[in-house]
Amino acid sequence: VTFVMDGDVIAVGDTSLKVMALPGHTRGHKGLFHPQSKFLISGDHILFMLSPSLMGHPGWDDPLGEDLASLDYVLQLECSALYLAHGELRDDFEERIRWLRRHHESRLDEVMAVIKEAGSCTGHEASRKIKWNIPEGDWASIPPLQRWCILGETMAYLRHLVAMGALRASARQGTFIFST
Repeated sequence: VTFVMDGDVIAVGDTSLKVMALPGHTRGHKGLFHPQSKFLISGDHILFMLSPSLMGHPGWDDPLGEDLASLDYVLQLECSALYLAHGELRDDFEERIRWLRRHHESRLDEVMAVIKEAGSCTGHEASRKIKWNIPEGDWASIPPLQRWCILGETMAYLRHLVAMGALRASARQGTFIFST
């Protein structure tokens, strides 16, 4: 097993790929970039069939902020092609990156509105008030794994708003309470 870091170069035959840190979907997410042809193997960082999940794991201060920075970084590369972990190859990946940014900005506005209306709430309470794109009608009918992903993503949004100074987080009885 060989661990790679941002900036490392991996030789594959007579081709070299540069390792690129693309945190957001996961903290240690990496991509592989071929500088000569400008193609990027991005894994789950950019997907077309859904918005890659962002998990607000403990100890990771701002997963959304890192994801947004990674999306900007990929745009700056001016890639010729983007190879994804899931889905068909498409040429409109730059528009997809811009869409993901707009999606996150819209979701941040929604999360702020939820907190302002509630005055204060936990991440779990906020996650239940956000309008998710899911077919189920109520929280109890959502499969447990999907609820876990929704809560993780809500925490990523809340942590970003705290990092930006838009919200406060205070620990109370073993959980965080978010307020403006």
